[in-house]
Amino acid sequence: MSRASETIIAGTSGTSGSSGTSGSRGTSGTSGSRGTSGTSGSRGTSGTSGSSGASGTSGSSGISGSSGTSGSRGTSGTSGSSGTSGSRGTSGTSGSRGTSGTSGSSGTSFSSPTNADIILGENYGIIYDNAGSADGKWTGIAINGTAGTTLVFGDLCYLNSSGQWVLADADASTTAGSVCLGLCITASTSGNVTKILLHGTMRASTFPASMTTGAPIYVSTTAGDISTTPPSGTDDIVRVIGWALTAEPNTIYFNPSSDWITLA
Repeated sequence: MSRASETIIAGTSGTSGSSGTSGSRGTSGTSGSRGTSGTSGSRGTSGTSGSSGASGTSGSSGISGSSGTSGSRGTSGTSGSSGTSGSRGTSGTSGSRGTSGTSGSSGTSFSSPTNADIILGENYGIIYDNAGSADGKWTGIAINGTAGTTLVFGDLCYLNSSGQWVLADADASTTAGSVCLGLCITASTSGNVTKILLHGTMRASTFPASMTTGAPIYVSTTAGDISTTPPSGTDDIVRVIGWALTAEPNTIYFNPSSDWITLA
C-alpha cells in the first residue's frame, strides 16, 4: 500500500510548490521456485504503483512528497508437479553355465570267455533273475557239454560215465541218485554240443503248471521231467532238485541236493 503524503506549511507569497514526484514502482514479485523436475511456477504479480504526493500549497520551495512505499512481494508460485519416474533398467544377463564335470572312466570289459578271475567286492554278489520274462529264459552258472540223446530246453539231465548229458529218471539210482544233474539250455542231439545249467533260475513251458511258490521240486519218473510231488514207487529215487519261485509263469530255482533216498 502507498502512504499519504505529508501536509506542506504555507509560506508567505510563495509560489505554488511543484507536484511531488510519483512514488517509485513497486519491485516485481520474485518468481516462484521451480518445482523438482516439474514446470516453473507462475510469475508473481507486480506491486501497484505508489500514489502521487499531494500538491503543496503556495509557499517557498515546498518539500517534495516522499516516495511511495514499494509494492508488496508477489506470492510464490506453486511448486511444479513431480517428474515421472524413469523406466526400469533391463535385467542383467544370466551368468554363463559352468562346464560339465569330466566323465568317469569306463569299467573294464570282460572278453568272452574271460581268462581272469572275477573278484567280487564286499557286499556284492551275483544276482539271478527270479522271474523269467518269457519261457526259454535262464540265469546262473552253466557249462558246455555233449548231448548223449535228443535234448530240449528245460530237460533234466545227468552226466553219464561216457561224459555225455542224457535224460534223468527217478526210476533208478544210476540215473537220478549219485549223479551230477543239470537242466538243458541249448537244445541238441546225440553227439552234438549242448549247454547245461548247473545252478541258477529257469523258466520253461515244459515245467509243471501252477506250482506252489516255495515248494520243492523233485526228479520225475518220466525221463527228463521234473515233478512237484516226490516219487512213491518201490526203488524210486527221491531227490530234491530245486524250489518253485513263481506259480505262473513257471520259474524255478535250480540247486540239486546232494542227498537222495531209495524207496523200499
